[in-house]
Formats: sequence, structure tokens, C-alpha cells
Amino acid sequence: MSLRARAESADGVPFDLSAHEGKCLLVFYEDKDARSQNQPLKDRLWKSMDQRHGKDALLIVAVADVSAFNWWPARKVVSAAIREESRKLGATIWCDWDGSFGREIGAAKGASNVMVVGRDGAILFKHSGAVPAEEIDRVLAMLPD
Repeated sequence: MSLRARAESADGVPFDLSAHEGKCLLVFYEDKDARSQNQPLKDRLWKSMDQRHGKDALLIVAVADVSAFNWWPARKVVSAAIREESRKLGATIWCDWDGSFGREIGAAKGASNVMVVGRDGAILFKHSGAVPAEEIDRVLAMLPD
């Protein structure tokens, strides 16, 4: 399965999910109000990254649903905020300005959406809302060691 989901960085650099086939992908898609819903999963993920030898085989993709702010001057302000959050995180937060990324992956609006895509492009896990505590271990086990 090839997901043609596209987004861009706060500086306009394009990102295409399908260009990363062959890697395991962990996708977080959320708006500003939902970003804390999966904090327990994110915390466990960051803690485990030091022990993961296959981290080069894993791509963590953070996409912000910023479609509500795709107008001037809001877009400029939001771009600056995303740029700052990316700097703090040490990774790019991709922007979905028109909602097309979310539609392509079937994301629920207003929720934190988590998706694991296998190296072959198959969707191994997909969840909208907070991933239940008992499912976090299962999600982490799907990722390369």
C-alpha cells in the first residue's frame, strides 16, 4: 500500500510519506489541542530510543493539522510557532495546511492519530485518540529494535 500523504515543513520544504517506503514509520497526526493525548506513548518512545539499535530503520513522522490556520496572517504566526517547537523537539514537525495529509491517512479531526506503517507499506496499527496503556507495549514492539 502506498500512502500519498504530503505535508511541508514550516519553511515550505515538502514531505511525501510514500518516499519513505522501506522504513518503518511511526506517524503522529494531531492538532494543537490533541497533542497531549498520546503523551504516555511519546514518553515511552523517547525513553526506548536509546536502546533501539534499528532506529535508522524507523522514521518518526510528526504532522500538525494546521488547516484551521491556512490564512494570512495566522499562517505566518503558526509557521513561526511550529518552527520553534521543531527546534525544541530536535526534529521537523510537518504542517498539513489543507487537511489533505489527514484525509489520505483517514485521521480523525480533533484527535491525536497514531499509525505504524511497516517497511512494506502495510498499515500495522492505526488509532485515533489516546492509545490505551495496555496497547502501548504492542505499538512499541512493532517498531524496529
